[in-house]
Amino acid sequence: MTHHTGSVPETEPARAAKTRAYVRRGLDLRELADEKFADRFWSKVDPTGDCWLWTAYTKPDGYGQFTVRKGKFYNAHAVSYALTAGPVPPGMVVCHRCDNPPCVNPDHLFLGTHRDNMHDMSAKGRAVHSRGEQQHNARLSEADVREIKSFPERRGLRAELARRYGVSHTTITKIRSGLKWVHVR
Repeated sequence: MTHHTGSVPETEPARAAKTRAYVRRGLDLRELADEKFADRFWSKVDPTGDCWLWTAYTKPDGYGQFTVRKGKFYNAHAVSYALTAGPVPPGMVVCHRCDNPPCVNPDHLFLGTHRDNMHDMSAKGRAVHSRGEQQHNARLSEADVREIKSFPERRGLRAELARRYGVSHTTITKIRSGLKWVHVR
């Protein structure tokens, strides 16, 4: 049996789960946030514009990420808020007034619930309601869906189509019954 002795690189979903953990537990940096900690954080910020941009690692969604201690990553804007305004209570998230993910300017940040953040996003017209092929994880094209809908029903058809298109039997059932891809005729 082989034993792994080094650190295992984290996947992006695992890292993202850690950065969301402050929502459940809150984020209180009072024990960690000495002058050295704050200097290390602010050294990664470009404060020259209205938005103070995070210059270190950013996730694919554009949000900065800061390593609080080995294995503990938090969104940079949440750390900025915790350093300047105090702890983030459990169940709350740090939202942007400026809607600029790499911004860590404390004047642009406010607390809210996840629901508040989603309402804010929608009110500002940033909610993306993509469907069909526009979904980043779409496995089917509109042409595929039209073809799936076109077959006359017969025994074993749904399982055959699921294998052919690499989707689940349930997806085929929902497409054929009009519950998914409803915009495709």
